[in-house]
Amino acid sequence: MTERTLEQHALILEAIAQAQGRSLNANEINQYVVQRVGAVLRPHTVYRGLKHLFEAGRLEREWSERNGRASASYRLPVQSPAPQAQVRGRLECRACARTVDLSDAQAWFKALADACEANGMVLSHERLKIGALCRTCGG
Repeated sequence: MTERTLEQHALILEAIAQAQGRSLNANEINQYVVQRVGAVLRPHTVYRGLKHLFEAGRLEREWSERNGRASASYRLPVQSPAPQAQVRGRLECRACARTVDLSDAQAWFKALADACEANGMVLSHERLKIGALCRTCGG
């Protein structure tokens, strides 16, 4: 890996770290890079970097629906003392982006795993993000 690639990965990680637990998509990461260093990373550079960092276990990926399409966002891994304490689900307000982690979401995951199995699929080990509206925003 080149020094330039390492610098780009460092900028991606810095952008995600500054979000303080909030997940960022590739566009939000690029906005941070523009503000931080005054230069835009090419989209394929950001996506390649995110893919590498995710596969290396340095990032967690969450899928959500945005404008009718699947959209990935990334955050730093949650450090938890025991695997059973890991948060794998999250509710997110679509209006204000307030999030609530679901630490006891086993029933949800069992239902999803059953639905996947019934349709010839396997549930991935990625996080599940469910869009909702909080009470403040009109839910």
